[in-house]
Amino acid sequence: ADGAVRLVLQGVDIHRNDGPAIHVKDADSLVIVLAEGTQNTLGDGATYAAATGTDTPDAAVFSEDDITIEGTGKLTVKGVHNNGIATSDDLVIAGGTLVVEAVDDALLGRDSVTVKAGTLVLKAGGDGIRTTNDTDAAKGGIVIVAGSIAITAGADTIDAASALLVTGGTVKIV
Repeated sequence: ADGAVRLVLQGVDIHRNDGPAIHVKDADSLVIVLAEGTQNTLGDGATYAAATGTDTPDAAVFSEDDITIEGTGKLTVKGVHNNGIATSDDLVIAGGTLVVEAVDDALLGRDSVTVKAGTLVLKAGGDGIRTTNDTDAAKGGIVIVAGSIAITAGADTIDAASALLVTGGTVKIV
């Protein structure tokens, strides 16, 4: 589909027992706006129903295309099945307060993860922030420009398939 899907979260509590709380199958990108002064919660269940689409969903928030999260509100994501927030393409955090707890990876962008602003508290059984595209030299990077990030992970706190670039912000890892 052409264009971005813009989703404004304003005090929502969405939990889906048999799949992602948010699943975008076909859009140029998903833009999640966290409305000012709101607290939002998204979660999935431990077992997913049979998947359809190009990529198999594996996160409480999952998109087969780009995801951008912005705004000044708060978002709590509980990835009980596998990952917290995952995309088959690029993941950009441009604002807000994100608290992500996941059985496996907290934030997963196949092609890239960029943190431009915001406060992130990530608790993962696997990796805190991860990219997986190791077949294209221009992809698979993690960039941290600004923001405050605290990561507790059972595996790698930050796992870039290609390169890691930190130019600002603060990162606390456990």
